[in-house]
Amino acid sequence: MFLDEYIPDSIRDDKREEFMKLKQEWGQTVTEYTEQFKKLCKYVDPAYRTVTGMRDRYIRGLKAEIKKCMGEAERVSQSIAYRAALHTEKDEKMAQEERAARFDVRKRKESTYSGSQTLSTHPSKRGPGSTLLPIARQTLTGVHPRSTRHSTCSVNFVRSIIRGSAGSS
Repeated sequence: MFLDEYIPDSIRDDKREEFMKLKQEWGQTVTEYTEQFKKLCKYVDPAYRTVTGMRDRYIRGLKAEIKKCMGEAERVSQSIAYRAALHTEKDEKMAQEERAARFDVRKRKESTYSGSQTLSTHPSKRGPGSTLLPIARQTLTGVHPRSTRHSTCSVNFVRSIIRGSAGSS
C-alpha cells in the first residue's frame, strides 16, 4: 500500500489520531467537515473502515444541533447521513436568520421607549412607575427571547430521507 511505503509511521499515527478526534468546528459547514473527514479516512486502519464504522464516526463528529436530528441514521449509508446533515444545516441557518430578524425588530421597538425605562428586571433597580420592556417580560415569564416555538431541525424530512434510502437498499 502507498501509505505504508512512503508515509512515515509517526505521520500516519498523527493522522489517525486526528481522524478519531475530528469534530465539526464552530463556523465549519457540513461540506467542509465532510471534506476533512474524507481526507483523513485514508489513514484509518482497513479493519475500522467498514460502512458502519465510518458512518458512525462521521455522525459522531457532527455538531450537536445537527446530530440530534439524525437519531434514525444508524440504518443508512454515510452519503444519506451527509444529505440529511446538509438539509439540517440549511434549516439551522434559516432559523438563525429568523431569530436575528426578530431580534432586530425587537431592538427597534425597544429604542422607541423613553430613557426612563430600563432593562433591569429587579424592582429596586427600576425607576418609579417604569414598566418592563417586552424582552425582559418574556425572560421573566420563562420564555427566553432567543428560543423558538419548535425544533429548528426538520426531523420529518430527515426521516423521509432515511426511510427512502432504507427502501431502496
